Amino acid sequence: MDYNHQFSRRAESYLSALSKYPDVLEKELMCAIHQCNLRHGETLLVIPSSCEKIEKYIPADLKIKYKAFETNKELAELTNTAQCSFHSIPYTNQSVDTMLSLASLHHCTNEERIQFYKEAKRVLKPGGKLVIGDVIQDSEQDKWLNIFVNMHNPLGHIGKFWTNEDASLMQSCGFTVATSIQEYTWDFSDKKAMYDFVRRLFSIHSASDEELSDGLTNYLHADFENHGFPWKLLYFTASLP
Repeated sequence: MDYNHQFSRRAESYLSALSKYPDVLEKELMCAIHQCNLRHGETLLVIPSSCEKIEKYIPADLKIKYKAFETNKELAELTNTAQCSFHSIPYTNQSVDTMLSLASLHHCTNEERIQFYKEAKRVLKPGGKLVIGDVIQDSEQDKWLNIFVNMHNPLGHIGKFWTNEDASLMQSCGFTVATSIQEYTWDFSDKKAMYDFVRRLFSIHSASDEELSDGLTNYLHADFENHGFPWKLLYFTASLP
């Protein structure tokens, strides 16, 4: 699986970006929690956790039972996070209200995704839902990742990104699926922080500052005056009857 191959080699760099700049993805994580539409006392399962501290954006008064699993061994060990696989989740049948998978499954094949959907269906309660947010095929984010990052990350990056048609695989596993596009920004204190975060998160080693500036401008339309750039994901809410 490409997810495990990628992050086995770049785990420390990835984690350093998130720890040094913990608020850059604030809007993305708040958006993900909003899409989950959590209710009081529910169980939320996040796979893979990607080591992002998403739980701090869950309203405390909801009393959510939160659990995160990481599917990559190195990320799990470095963050002391429980590990599982996409096709084997250590939860009993019909025991989870909501599952969330954020910007990770683009590293998986259709066959691997189907395995994950079937396992999600097993652990979700009747009426439960699987929420997936990921990069849109042919979007600016797709081109940034599969062209610029692929060129400047020594491991490359070829993601299998998403369209509304990907809902059909979830539907074949018994889900009813709704989709939406969510847009927000990644925000930084200054241009230096933007460059440093992006280099760390995406393991960009071979690009000069000038090349990085051109890439951020041409692919993501970065606003260097206000220190940020737009980001968007396609969300699938796959619900069980």
